[in-house]
Amino acid sequence: MKSTIRDVAKEAGVSASTVSRVLTKSAYVAEDKEKRVLEAIAKLNFKPNVVARSLRLKTTRIIGLLIPDITNPFFPEVAKGVEDVAHREGYNIMLCNTENDIKKEKNYIELLKGRQVDGLIIAKAGDEIVHLEEVVKGGIPISFIDRPVNFVYADQVLSDNRAGMKLAVEKLYSAGHRKIGFVAGPVHLKVASQRLQGYEEAMAGKKLATNPDWIFYEEFSVNGGRNAALKLTNLREHPTAIITSSDVLAIGLIDSLIEAGLNVPQYISVVGFDDISFTKYLRPKLTTVKQAKYEMGAKAFELLLTRINNKDVSPEKIILPVELKERATIAKPR
Repeated sequence: MKSTIRDVAKEAGVSASTVSRVLTKSAYVAEDKEKRVLEAIAKLNFKPNVVARSLRLKTTRIIGLLIPDITNPFFPEVAKGVEDVAHREGYNIMLCNTENDIKKEKNYIELLKGRQVDGLIIAKAGDEIVHLEEVVKGGIPISFIDRPVNFVYADQVLSDNRAGMKLAVEKLYSAGHRKIGFVAGPVHLKVASQRLQGYEEAMAGKKLATNPDWIFYEEFSVNGGRNAALKLTNLREHPTAIITSSDVLAIGLIDSLIEAGLNVPQYISVVGFDDISFTKYLRPKLTTVKQAKYEMGAKAFELLLTRINNKDVSPEKIILPVELKERATIAKPR
């Protein structure tokens, strides 16, 4: 027979309400009583009825985390920041990979609403936001990460994308480069358009011309970088350096350039954006703009928890700083 909360209370020598307070962390319980309750739970192998408790407390202590591409190492690093803080606060995470598909994103949101999650953390799949506005207006707390949204009544944790591009251009300029290309992400995403804008502003600030033949629009993926490399190698004139809008783009780009006999950085210098964990192990090691990925996830959960506890709190938009990590993919222009 399954043990009940009353069995635990009897074993621990406390009231059933004390056991409930230990389980829900809803009020202070003296350390000695809490220890006896936990020992009784372990001894009796007590499994609380999570569904019933959730209905009673009107909380599930579950957060939905929607990311657009689980194969991009940037997002698991963000997810770890979310998960670590969530677990510390007694919450669990349901991870959903939307694959940059709006339909999948909508389906997952409906699924998570059905599970009565306490809130959502979302790196949105595309530029459509009407369904996200409806969720926010419906009272479900949301923190948006990485990819900006245009409405102001939700929390956002983002990186300073334009400043990051300025750092990349300035570093290449100081190394002597004047012919600098750019591999943009899908510019229907605001995060990609911000990085493109940052590149164009930084180039103009150095009084450098942007050659439209040296700007490539690709998906945030290794194959996107390969596509950009193929287009570049087919040009009659090549830039001496190129900045990519993500590290996965840089990885595909560099691999294909080297296969084509265009050595990095001797023939062309490359700067990435993200500083995903294994870029420092590549050969050559990638110079890149570092985003505060773990901090982005951790801060997004902290904002979400504040909104769960007080839905009337004013929304925050946090822009995290970036920094250049110089490694081995920049040389003087050929």
